[in-house]
Amino acid sequence: MLKIIAISLLLVSCAVAAQERSYNIDKVEVIARTRASRLTLQKVDIDTNLLQSNRTCSLGDLLLQNSPINIKSYGRGDTQTATFRGTAPSHTAVFWNGVRINSPMVGAVDFSLIPLFFVDRVSVDAGVSAMETTNGALGGAVTMESVAEWAKPRGFEILQSVGSFATSDSYANVRIGNSNIISSTKAFYSYSKNDFPFVNRDIIDPSRPDYRPTEHNKNGSWHRSGFMQEIFSRLAANKTLNAVVWSLTSDRNIPQLTTYEGDENQNLTNRRESSLSGALTYNVYNKRSDFMIRLTMDIQSMNFFQENKVSNGYQTIIDSKGLTRSFGMVTLSTFKLSPMHTFDIKSISTYDYVDSHESVRNQGFEKGRFESNFGTGFHSAWSERLFTTFNLGWLYIHSQLFAAPFASMSYRLSSPISIKARLGYNIHYPTIADLYFVPGGNPDLKAERQLTAEAGASYKQRNINVDINLFNSWVKDWIVWLPTHQQYWTPRNMRNVLSQGVELTAKGEWQFSDIKIFTNLTFTLNRTTNNGVPLAEGDNSVGKQLVYVPLVSGGLFVRGVYKKMWLSLQSYGESAKYTTTANNLSSASTIAPYMLYNVATGVNLRKLSVELKCLNILNNQYYTVLRRPLPRRSFALTARLSIW
Repeated sequence: MLKIIAISLLLVSCAVAAQERSYNIDKVEVIARTRASRLTLQKVDIDTNLLQSNRTCSLGDLLLQNSPINIKSYGRGDTQTATFRGTAPSHTAVFWNGVRINSPMVGAVDFSLIPLFFVDRVSVDAGVSAMETTNGALGGAVTMESVAEWAKPRGFEILQSVGSFATSDSYANVRIGNSNIISSTKAFYSYSKNDFPFVNRDIIDPSRPDYRPTEHNKNGSWHRSGFMQEIFSRLAANKTLNAVVWSLTSDRNIPQLTTYEGDENQNLTNRRESSLSGALTYNVYNKRSDFMIRLTMDIQSMNFFQENKVSNGYQTIIDSKGLTRSFGMVTLSTFKLSPMHTFDIKSISTYDYVDSHESVRNQGFEKGRFESNFGTGFHSAWSERLFTTFNLGWLYIHSQLFAAPFASMSYRLSSPISIKARLGYNIHYPTIADLYFVPGGNPDLKAERQLTAEAGASYKQRNINVDINLFNSWVKDWIVWLPTHQQYWTPRNMRNVLSQGVELTAKGEWQFSDIKIFTNLTFTLNRTTNNGVPLAEGDNSVGKQLVYVPLVSGGLFVRGVYKKMWLSLQSYGESAKYTTTANNLSSASTIAPYMLYNVATGVNLRKLSVELKCLNILNNQYYTVLRRPLPRRSFALTARLSIW
């Protein structure tokens, strides 16, 4: 139970400033009830200060530096995949307004394609907490939502950003409406030549063994564009109907690896992607029950193209096209059994279709499948101190039924301190590519099974919020793609993986006269090891950290506001990451630890704001993926005009 007292005093203060008159009124007490699961689970809401400070960035950049998620970036503007606690990218569920946008074929999401300008609210659910949203997310879930701005139903906003490496980003938002209906249209266009310099340490000249050449990122440009249409309507005092449509297109070139020493006109690679997602949501709110039904659609296409320049033109090496279609329905019924107990029934049904074809080798596949997640949850506040959630979920797929239960509790030791515990059993079914990809798919794969135990504590005061969580996760039948004698790879259920560690998040706000300071801290210690048996003689991977999983990572964001000006510092670092299953320590197979610092400053001038940002201010060279360099120091200037 949350008590908010003296809201009326704030309204009076506003009236005094506007009219220079004051009134005395009685104290008003407003009481709001919080869902018990919200208190027992590990849910991190990305603060609006962070969203506002990174509106021209991708979602991957935001999550990397401000959440427990590890983001693997294949280069500036290139693919970004997310993992929780050492799990695979397909183990992270991603939702946009209730639409699961994970690729039905490979199960992953490219976070570099999601502009934060299109997102109003972002939350992160780790481990067991993600099971309230969906089954199968062994690592966690990322949820993005659109929010109706009923207080500002009309107006527009324009953002223009220019930066290093011939980068230009343009954004616009037009909103019209009234107290019953709002239409919001957002659009963006992004371009970058992306030709940043870097020191190539992967090519050695025998005649000059200490020399490392400075090269430029070639064939790395991109064009991106997209639009989003949102309509929010109030049909009645207790009924809403919302519709959202989101379209993105991307055309980007993929540079060669830093080890490439061939002709720069060879192995020219390009990837074109487009997506169209939509959701129609109907809500009914009653005194004793709530009901929601949502229809969803997600269509994605991808063309991976590689060619060589020859004397009479270009020769195609790879021409791979993939098309996926997903249609679904989500229902949620919540029953308020008493002021202290609620019961809900949820279902998510989806039909996925995949068409993948490679023209040069003339091989591919077409597959469709139906999947249904459904479950029941019982949420209780037994007292002002004790809260519990019990949930029994089910996954029905390929004529098989799997149970996925979890339980969580929170006990308030004192006013600011609570302790929490969670236990869950989860199931992740193989992706369509795991089962049917040509060549190499394995239709005999078993589902991955996970048992997770978590414990933690939270400290919540008016201006300080600290959460610390310890976790242990055991995954059986982990799917691994392995090479074969037929010169292609195939997936197998080969590993048992143990993931254990600690996650810390902390937020704080302080006011010193005219200066307001906001801070956000994240820290993760994560040991994720292969606890299976050797796959062959000489297999040294057992007991070793999984590849590309840092043992330690963390970030700090500090923002200070003085009247109309602000200054922010953002830092993020990772320990070394191995790229071999045997954890070889050679520099050629290890990603070195790094620490980055970004600085931004700006000013608000009535309807206009201007921001100057310096990324990687210490000019460090770093990698997150082997042989895929990232830029050193760079700059961006952003102007924002808003009239609401």
